[in-house]
Amino acid sequence: RDPTYSMAKQTGTPQSNSIDEAPIATTPIASGASITDEEFLSFAETLEERVRTERGHGFMRSVNWTRLFERSFQGLQVRADFKRGFMSGVTDGMTKSLEVEFSRAFQGDGHYELLRLHSVDTQKRLLFRMVTPNGLNYHDIELERSPQGELEIVDFGVAVSGEKLSETMRRLISIAAAQKKGTDRKSTRLNSSHT
Repeated sequence: RDPTYSMAKQTGTPQSNSIDEAPIATTPIASGASITDEEFLSFAETLEERVRTERGHGFMRSVNWTRLFERSFQGLQVRADFKRGFMSGVTDGMTKSLEVEFSRAFQGDGHYELLRLHSVDTQKRLLFRMVTPNGLNYHDIELERSPQGELEIVDFGVAVSGEKLSETMRRLISIAAAQKKGTDRKSTRLNSSHT
């Protein structure tokens, strides 16, 4: 692997966490059909062209956000309304953030390019390098095949955070859900004191 790229190994992440009542089930992650090296590299070329012409929007539409969110919520028990609200808020935030990030990547000598196709624990990934006026970042992209046979990004490691995006979102979900539960309990106590 590239010596400048190091994804931090996260430990101690709970596999299950009872956050709220009325849990909803998450959909199991499908492994999908085998993807050839040629298909990986063809997707990489398509992604490079998309972000070159469409910036963040091109990257956003290359990701299956439903499947990425499934990874983030897997093992957590949350209410359906919380899940919908979190997904909506994060998607809006990611759209704005990626648009800014990819716009910077094409300022001056900046660029976004494939470094190589490589394997991590037998899983093949596409390692991309982003060069911006603010420095370097790397995306370690995981692909799966959709039911329609199209390749989609289902998760990606982010070098500057040292973890996969699904892991970052999982931590945010746990924090937000715990805060909401505390707020709900406080509201219930206040309502009870006025009855």
